[in-house]
Amino acid sequence: MIKSLSPYYVSTPFVSPLTGLTCTAYTLQVFVWDGLKNEPPTTASYEFTKTNPTSSISSDKVDISNIINDFVNFTAQKTNTTSLIDGNNQGWVKTQVLYYTTEPTDLTTPSNINVSLMVKGYAYGMDGENTTTPADKILLTGREFKVNRSGVFVLPIEIDETTEALAELTITSIVEDAHPLYRINFTLTGNIEDLYYRYRLDSVTEWTNGFTVGSNTSPFDVELDVSAGDYEVQIYGFDNVNNENVYSNIYTITI
Repeated sequence: MIKSLSPYYVSTPFVSPLTGLTCTAYTLQVFVWDGLKNEPPTTASYEFTKTNPTSSISSDKVDISNIINDFVNFTAQKTNTTSLIDGNNQGWVKTQVLYYTTEPTDLTTPSNINVSLMVKGYAYGMDGENTTTPADKILLTGREFKVNRSGVFVLPIEIDETTEALAELTITSIVEDAHPLYRINFTLTGNIEDLYYRYRLDSVTEWTNGFTVGSNTSPFDVELDVSAGDYEVQIYGFDNVNNENVYSNIYTITI
């Protein structure tokens, strides 16, 4: 959980995790929304572009708390009975990174993707950087509270998210359209917005990333910049609900 009234740092390595190349700059995209976790906006709420003039291979940090805090207009919820009521003091925050390197796909394929719940709260000085939710999910300091017997006391807690199965991707066939274009047929279950693809010779360890597909509907056409041989192809996308990348089976084609 992100507490937006205290600094919250997003750490980004200068080396692209997709290609292993050191970037000359990177763009951090921040999406903020209220509603379903699996329905982030298509356009970033904010973007930061940071340069890497020294060709550093370490990491850079950006504090995003001030910009995301503006998205929450807190109003206390009222009730006269003992009940569990929904608050309006929170939202979702998604961050992802695009890299400027010698490989163009680093700028079209997001990496370092993360989705977190954000609340308009704060941490204390001794809590450390980017504090997380306590194990008991109570969002107040202390665990014993003196309250008015005839009054009303609100105890803020974080409820557990509903568990959903991880999305599944399966390539069923790849058909040549007109080389270098190939049509990928697949099945998808779960929550994935945009799909990406990668390929390699079956004797090679490292993948070559393709350009953004920008779709999650089967089939779609991709371009494979390859010569004759047996190639392995895989598609993947980010499951927002479970906050992780999902990869399909590896499909082998002969070119």
